[in-house]
Amino acid sequence: MTVKKRWLATLSGVLVVLVCAVGGTQAAQAYDSNVIHPDGTRVTETDGASAGDRAAAAWRPDITPLHTSNNEAVFRNQTTFWRNALLNGCKAGRACIAVGQGDGLHTVFVLYQCDTRTLTNFIDAGAINNNQSDDAVVVFTGPGAIGRHYPDGEVHGFNPLPYDRVDPC
Repeated sequence: MTVKKRWLATLSGVLVVLVCAVGGTQAAQAYDSNVIHPDGTRVTETDGASAGDRAAAAWRPDITPLHTSNNEAVFRNQTTFWRNALLNGCKAGRACIAVGQGDGLHTVFVLYQCDTRTLTNFIDAGAINNNQSDDAVVVFTGPGAIGRHYPDGEVHGFNPLPYDRVDPC
């Protein structure tokens, strides 16, 4: 390799590093998550990931049916701070279940009605606060697996992978 070719190869390598560094900084500054807290306030956070990075890795956890007309709710795209706030603030008589979305954010479900539900894309780490009465046990089931969460008003982590159904009480 001639001296001129080595110099051009070195220069192009330096340019690639500079372009990546500047482009990454701009993407981090440009990302605005605009998280909506359940109380209606908008929280703006910058976490260093671009919206495109998040979308490529994310999945959408779901519980069906969700009875929104009967005091049930879902809060998607929550930061860890708001996930924890929702779990710790779970109202009496409710079961609050959180699961990761694969993009650093979380979905939190607030369940009230007693019937078996189907879980979809419960892949990432989960947490639950069963804040119901003394005899309302949240039961997760799946092929060869069963998990019970007794009401104590505390947040507990769990692995949602083996489960495909939940009965909140």
